[in-house]
Amino acid sequence: MITYREHPETDIFEITIGGFLSRDEYKEVASHLEKFIEKRGKARLLADIKSFGGMEIGVFWDDLQFGLNHMQDFTRCAIITDAKWIEWFASASRLITDCEIRCFASSDRQKADQWLSEHVHAAPEGLA
Repeated sequence: MITYREHPETDIFEITIGGFLSRDEYKEVASHLEKFIEKRGKARLLADIKSFGGMEIGVFWDDLQFGLNHMQDFTRCAIITDAKWIEWFASASRLITDCEIRCFASSDRQKADQWLSEHVHAAPEGLA
């Protein structure tokens, strides 16, 4: 399951993942995120990974393609997780993007929000 929400009047887009991730769910969220990027120009992403119970094989390829197409569209990414393998994957991702990426423990949600919101960019006039 994946849910999303935009933080009003900012460039922050939030996703929450819990359990198994279907391809249809992923495509829906990716579509919303693409529209958000179109509207805002750049995005900061908060990914709250409560649990990860796997995904349909197509999600891996869709996410890889999305990442390659939007590599320059993210300025910061805060990942909330207690899974060490996700932290390792996030560290490896820093090698291929200019996006600032930081991982936070689930008990540090407030710190993740604070870091992500530092020097936040307001939405352009009329896009809030």
